[in-house]
Amino acid sequence: MDRYYEYEESHRDYHNYNSDIVREKSNTALILGIISIVFIFLPGLNLIGFVLGIIAVIKGSRYRSRCGSAQAGWVLGILSIVFSSITVVLIMLIFGHLFLFPFLFMGLPMIWL
Repeated sequence: MDRYYEYEESHRDYHNYNSDIVREKSNTALILGIISIVFIFLPGLNLIGFVLGIIAVIKGSRYRSRCGSAQAGWVLGILSIVFSSITVVLIMLIFGHLFLFPFLFMGLPMIWL
């Protein structure tokens, strides 16, 4: 009878330790997701937000079913990846014509030079 209670206590301690690790890693995913959302709104730092968003998605996807903060970090990471991709495409569309504009007046053969 004594051994059963010893097993229960040791198993309970292991489960609490395991849940603490899950909570720490899911909080890491949430913090990275929040920081990545902040970085995508700062001009010139979209790449940092994109990279942090990828890391938040990777960290959050592992513990998404166990903890709500991991799922929130996962969602924020996906949103930061999408928004930073959209801003890069918009910047390329808005400022891309400035690089092609001189070639239009020089003619087609000047593009190949």
